[in-house]
Amino acid sequence: MNKSKLSVGLIILISLMGIIGIIFLLSYNYINKTNHTSVDPYIALLIFIPVTLIGLIEFLINLKKKSTRWLAIVSILIGLAGILLLIYLDKSNNLLQYEVWIKRGMP
Repeated sequence: MNKSKLSVGLIILISLMGIIGIIFLLSYNYINKTNHTSVDPYIALLIFIPVTLIGLIEFLINLKKKSTRWLAIVSILIGLAGILLLIYLDKSNNLLQYEVWIKRGMP
């Protein structure tokens, strides 16, 4: 197996992880009507930051290869979308850790 196929597989796998993370956050927010949770939602950054960074690294390494460049761009966009979703859910008070929810006077 050559490095190109390995990097394409890695980008696809990491992008799928990001998509699954976004779907999970959206579905959990839809199901959870209380707007608070026991787990800190920002733990999802452990998925979205690596998705963005691996996409960026892949993009910079393969600037001349059009076949993997678009996959890297998609990975970057998925990671950034996940990060922006977390920020939106926090700032709009839609999904907060319980302690933060209490501090903001939500009950």
